[in-house]
Amino acid sequence: MENEKFQELVLKRLEDNEKFQALVLQQFLVLTGEIQGLKSDIKDLKTNIKDLKTNQLRLETKVENDVVEQLRGLWEDRQVHLGYYNEINGSQIRIEGKLE
Repeated sequence: MENEKFQELVLKRLEDNEKFQALVLQQFLVLTGEIQGLKSDIKDLKTNIKDLKTNQLRLETKVENDVVEQLRGLWEDRQVHLGYYNEINGSQIRIEGKLE
């Protein structure tokens, strides 16, 4: 009788071991799927970062060009105002010379 109990115990342990292995395999497959998802997400993030860098360079170039144009416009406007100022200053000197 003890032999039968021992065999039953061994069979029970084998069944438990098989259930445990099946559970571990199932969890392993779940984790493998999640890792694949993470790899895909990382790939997408790398692509997005590359796109962001490209767009940032374009934006920097556009801002630089706009700033250069605006500075050029301000410089030209300043030159025009300096010309007006010189004309007014010259006229003022002539008028003062006539008044003296």
